[in-house]
Amino acid sequence: MDAPLTFEKFQKYMNAVKKDYDYMDQASDILNSDFLYENLSGASRVLDILSDIFHDGEHDNIGYFVFELNWGKDYEPGDVTTKDGETIPLATLEDLYALLVKSLKDVKEPT
Repeated sequence: MDAPLTFEKFQKYMNAVKKDYDYMDQASDILNSDFLYENLSGASRVLDILSDIFHDGEHDNIGYFVFELNWGKDYEPGDVTTKDGETIPLATLEDLYALLVKSLKDVKEPT
């Protein structure tokens, strides 16, 4: 299966989501409230759509990269490995995109 989006488009959408989350983080700190996270869902819907496009629902590599690895900032070699123990880099959007595209090869085409 070919990549459903170019890296440039993927990067554009992910950077827009990051900008929204950064804004919500700052506003939440100022307001001392999670009001924005509880009431604004556009950014998370974009992540859901990207997950659907890349058939990432089962693995949730996008969510892991964004939330667990803090947009790759907290990645350390060995955090993600293949079944054979080979390290999978996941520190950048480029790394995430490469993983998503590679994972598409394992998805069967709809009939």
